[in-house]
Amino acid sequence: PEIVGALAGNTTTEIRYSNTLNNKMLYVATPYYDTDDSIKAVLRTALPVSSIDNVILKMMENILLVIFTTILATILLITLMLNRELKPLDDASAFARAIASGKYGQQLSMIRKDKIGELVESLNQMSLQLNHSFTEMNRKNAELTSILSSMNHGVIAIDQENQIIHLNDAARKTLDLTAEEKVIGKNILAVYREAFIT
Repeated sequence: PEIVGALAGNTTTEIRYSNTLNNKMLYVATPYYDTDDSIKAVLRTALPVSSIDNVILKMMENILLVIFTTILATILLITLMLNRELKPLDDASAFARAIASGKYGQQLSMIRKDKIGELVESLNQMSLQLNHSFTEMNRKNAELTSILSSMNHGVIAIDQENQIIHLNDAARKTLDLTAEEKVIGKNILAVYREAFIT
């Protein structure tokens, strides 16, 4: 059949079983033209279908290998990029937790020109400001404690709930309290009653 098609001027393919070779074959026939464009001969070749199947199978294996390698490389690349982007966030989060736990004045060095860099710069400024504020507050508290302790008159500081937040030694003497007695946090009226009623 393929030769008939080639003689008609068409390249023809045919797949059929060859009794001679005991194999399924692919036959291809094409016309061979003379100089005057007339068909002079027919070129015919045959190839076992199994060898074509082997070539297709090899091509499929190669395609699957390329797809698998591409997927694996993409997953690795995405993982690396995510880790590269998430590590600065983890560092900034740990730094914020350190500030929240009272470790003021520390700095996180991270040079970035994006939103994460802005966040880190804000955290650094907050850390410095908190450190400055708490240092100043502690200094003033120490000064106040020193002044109150050195006064000859009794001084008692209370909060809005009338609980004692500070008293100096002169106040302790007036209330007849020993240095070991814990009165900070107690109600001033209760302490006063205990001191003068008992």
